[in-house]
Amino acid sequence: MNKLIAYFAKNGLLVNIITIFILAVGVFSSLKISREVFPNIGFDVVTIETVFPGGSAESAEKLITNPIEQDLSEVNGIKKMTSLSTEGRSLIVLQLDSGETTVDEAKEEVQDVIDAFVDLPFGAEKPSVTVQEFKNFPVIQVSLSGDITYEQLEKNAKFIRRQVRKIPQISRVNYLGLKQAGKKKI
Repeated sequence: MNKLIAYFAKNGLLVNIITIFILAVGVFSSLKISREVFPNIGFDVVTIETVFPGGSAESAEKLITNPIEQDLSEVNGIKKMTSLSTEGRSLIVLQLDSGETTVDEAKEEVQDVIDAFVDLPFGAEKPSVTVQEFKNFPVIQVSLSGDITYEQLEKNAKFIRRQVRKIPQISRVNYLGLKQAGKKKI
């Protein structure tokens, strides 16, 4: 070790060249490295959302949330299950035990359970199973309601969607809770 230090002490020009080279590589790498403003982060969370237009919170819980929770109790790797039933919507959040299962395996098992679930009430949409990732988290959610007809609410939602889509930084605008199937994404 002493010989190496003595060598570099005698050859100062070589030390300067090596230092400049290391700095240049560092600057070049920092300029070329890919950076994301919002990197994709996994949370080991799977959600099941069922839209039930016109359904009360009590009926959503009794007819959708509770039966699905019972069926999901058979899935391995669930650390915690929480649910929320609101007017027109059922949401079940599954926190996974990363030691027992992977997110992809759990999503596949949950999707199999949901596909086998056939007791949906009339008017309820098919439950959607999603893995929660940072890129999927909404930044803003807007709810529309009022003492107007459904058609007027839908017209207002489409107007707001058009206005928001004009903003160049907006990547996606969705709305949920439509009565007509096939018109989820806007």
